[in-house]
Amino acid sequence: MHARGRGEKGRREGGFPTVTEELEKDGENRTNFKRLSVIDQFIGLELVEAPRRSPVPPIINSHSIPIDRVKCGSTKNILCFICHNILYDPISCKTCENSFCTECIEQWLDNQRPQRRCPHQCNPFKKKNCPPDIINQLSILIIDCCYKPNGCNENISYDSLKEHESECDYKMQQCRGCSQFVCKKDIIEHEESCGFLQFFQCRLCGIRHQNKQTNHEIVDCLLNRQLHLEEKMARLDRDNRLLKERYDFIIGVLQKQSTDKP
Repeated sequence: MHARGRGEKGRREGGFPTVTEELEKDGENRTNFKRLSVIDQFIGLELVEAPRRSPVPPIINSHSIPIDRVKCGSTKNILCFICHNILYDPISCKTCENSFCTECIEQWLDNQRPQRRCPHQCNPFKKKNCPPDIINQLSILIIDCCYKPNGCNENISYDSLKEHESECDYKMQQCRGCSQFVCKKDIIEHEESCGFLQFFQCRLCGIRHQNKQTNHEIVDCLLNRQLHLEEKMARLDRDNRLLKERYDFIIGVLQKQSTDKP
């Protein structure tokens, strides 16, 4: 009792608890901890960390049209709600009527499985054709070719964009020898001089030539192509004659059978 009084006096004077008080407090904490441990074991409580939800994979649209590629036309109300670029091959949600790129919404729905909610929580997502006003607004856009960094300076209408980019001369193609990527317009010349190709096949006439053959020019190529077509036509004419002869033979047999009947 006397020691406790000195402890209280010391705490009042110095502002800090004494050693005796620290020990008493520590003992109380240990007792409370043991009680909690017994209770937890009795009722079977366990502290389990909540499972972390894996992040949704990013949506990557290979045909996305960034806004800065638009040279003429308004981009208002024609942006995809997922990639935030110009709608490409658009479809709409039947419930909320918002529009998305087909590739974007398909990736989005795959990431939402087993539920198939649209980005605006419509469940399930049901697609419908894009509204006519959006289609009309897209059709008047003038857009840079995606191969502009390779040298293409064409400005294409939205409706012709897909066809142009699939056949653009500045589209990159891979050499069959060195695997280097070269513009489509330069691939023939590149493969003719590629040191990794012992033979190369002309993409125009389809004939195989020795590597670095310099006399394979466009005129020769066209002549070879013409010869190949003439040979093909000759084979077709021969097959046509054989079919006609067989047809005439069958008709003759049928006519003879019809006349022989009583």
